[in-house]
Amino acid sequence: MVDGTPLKTALDEGRYQPPSLWSVVQVVRIIAELLPLKVGLSHENLPASQLPSGCERCTQKLRAALERFNGTQDAQPLEELSCECQRKNALPIL
Repeated sequence: MVDGTPLKTALDEGRYQPPSLWSVVQVVRIIAELLPLKVGLSHENLPASQLPSGCERCTQKLRAALERFNGTQDAQPLEELSCECQRKNALPIL
């Protein structure tokens, strides 16, 4: 994030944190039913603390699954992902 922007200021002040990759997966699963979608996975040299992630066991697995989704537009494999951290890191979608 660029210093001096409102988002970077909110991050530095603890008023913003990047979404978890589990939240990204949830949103993709919902939106993919409605329209074609591409998930931006470029980190543009951001520090790890500013990147969406899961835990150390699942972050790479989630990123790889989202990359595959970008190529296939098939959200079904996203339904099969799981990790112990999923419940605490996903969006509270009703």
